[in-house]
Amino acid sequence: MKNFIVIIMCLILLTACNSEETTETQTNSPTETTTERSTRTANSIVGTWYELRNDDRFNVWSFKENGCYKYIEESREDNMYDHSGSYTVENNVVTMTDSDGVVKGKYRIKYTDYGVKFMYADRAGKPRELYESRQQVLESSEDYYNTPSYYRTIADEDGYVVEEDGTIIYVGYDDEITLPSDLKVLISFNGFQEIKKITIPGTFKKIDEYAFSGELMDCMYIEEGVEEIGDGAFDLTGVSEIHFPKSVKKMGERLITNIEDESTINETKIYVKKDSYAHKYFIEHGATDNLIVEE
Repeated sequence: MKNFIVIIMCLILLTACNSEETTETQTNSPTETTTERSTRTANSIVGTWYELRNDDRFNVWSFKENGCYKYIEESREDNMYDHSGSYTVENNVVTMTDSDGVVKGKYRIKYTDYGVKFMYADRAGKPRELYESRQQVLESSEDYYNTPSYYRTIADEDGYVVEEDGTIIYVGYDDEITLPSDLKVLISFNGFQEIKKITIPGTFKKIDEYAFSGELMDCMYIEEGVEEIGDGAFDLTGVSEIHFPKSVKKMGERLITNIEDESTINETKIYVKKDSYAHKYFIEHGATDNLIVEE
């Protein structure tokens, strides 16, 4: 009898431990959050969800337990598509209504391993994919690894990434920058934004052809030490001012052109050293309207 009682007590303790372990797994697991559990609950859409609009820009959906929702298109300054209101979920169909009683969306909910899919309930259309985190939605895009968001995860403290082929990528927030000085040839530059002033250190010996093509900038300052500049190096940049050093010994053709492939060299202020190669180059190419000669 005594042995039987001991066995019963052991079974009770074992059951309690298993129950406690299960509860802890449900509440403390790093892979499960309140939002994730809500996606496994029928007729529930509570949480904040992220939808990729293009490149690395988001739509953010937020559904509260009190029946209120908010929809925001991030990175839009006009906020013309942002809206909020109330929502209901019935038979796994969510209906969103704004403060004026106008239905803003009606979607059938399909739960997924990454979040939730909104299927249009009242018309045909491509489903909207909603994710539980920004990183998930970014990594779902084939273009993610070519976006500023990705490059910022691997950039150095100054905001630069130097790729294997020598391309320099800048994803910082300064509008006046000096490029990294540990390369000899500037193959290509990508800044993802218009930059006011770019300084090229004299450690570079060559600026390759079309190195800055399509990169919007206002001023380019090339330090002493650079010796060669390739064809179309500043093509489609809209640059208004370039400073050329005395050290330059060779320059290609059509350095600066516009979208119509017309030379705009006479529309750019060009600073050169007197009697330098660059000075003679621009005179020979008839680019004297805005040629500024320095001693």
